[in-house]
Amino acid sequence: MEIKLSGEALSNVRRASLKLGLSEEEVVSIALKLYVKNIEELRRLQEELVEWDALSDEALENFEKL
Repeated sequence: MEIKLSGEALSNVRRASLKLGLSEEEVVSIALKLYVKNIEELRRLQEELVEWDALSDEALENFEKL
């Protein structure tokens, strides 16, 4: 697979590569893995917040019935 990066992104990858002693490909691979993991965690958090919101609404409705 070939991925094209903007000039700034490529510069950041090169700089990280030199600082970490990794190849540019390794830096991109690690960055993508971390990014995807963070997105998955954010999605799970959003789902949990929706569930908590629904529970909160239900609790408020039950309280108002008292």
